[in-house]
Amino acid sequence: MAYENLAALYDGLMQDIDYEEWARYLDDLLRRFACPGKVLVDLGCGTGNITIPLARLGWQVTGLDRSEAMLEEARQKSAVFGVQVEWLRRDMTQPELADLAPQAVIATFDAFNYILEPEALQMMLQELYWSMAEGGLLIFDLNTPYKLRQTLGDNLYSYHDEQVDYIWENHWDAEDDITQMQLTFFVRDEATGLYRRSQEYHEEKIYEPEMVKMWLALAGFTVEALYEPLSFEPLTDVTDQAKVIFVARRPKDDDAWEDEAQ
Repeated sequence: MAYENLAALYDGLMQDIDYEEWARYLDDLLRRFACPGKVLVDLGCGTGNITIPLARLGWQVTGLDRSEAMLEEARQKSAVFGVQVEWLRRDMTQPELADLAPQAVIATFDAFNYILEPEALQMMLQELYWSMAEGGLLIFDLNTPYKLRQTLGDNLYSYHDEQVDYIWENHWDAEDDITQMQLTFFVRDEATGLYRRSQEYHEEKIYEPEMVKMWLALAGFTVEALYEPLSFEPLTDVTDQAKVIFVARRPKDDDAWEDEAQ
């Protein structure tokens, strides 16, 4: 399963990402668009790199992930930071959030690209709409078609440090519009000096932003904005962008009724 072998290495490999900056950016977005409350769910939360900083910023956070190994890393980190987060093992396509009625739902670092069936993404958006509080905000990002086809595409990457080496081999399946990623890790055992080999296989589905906007509208959401990462400038062209940020709102029921009447 994806991320089971990678969980213990994940934070080290992603150390170039400023998660605190991302958390502040999301906090700014939620405030800028007047999130109606502080109950927040982080879909595909991984090891909690965004979840925990948001909890420290005052959000009442629940983290969902389908990888128990990633959640265990998250639990240990939240204990170290002394923050209260509820960690739930669930597939984000079946989040079952009605009991939480979150006022905000986020999904960062291309979590939705891992949903390989368009129908599953559409059904999840519909379930989120019915589960969220009125006026609630849905904020997520997607890797763009440009990044998955061109930047990653049929390319090979490698990484080396004192603890781990890995080879990242990609293939773009043009028929299904899916980028397939095979990661091979060689992790050094400090006691013996020997390397242990493990592999992870990942797939990301390419979604056109305009199509996702249409699915959001069909589910009942109002699309408030599309941004470049860590930016508040409206995104007008995704031709050579790596990632796009979506901000959508679950309208109040009376607002939705008025829209239909018009």
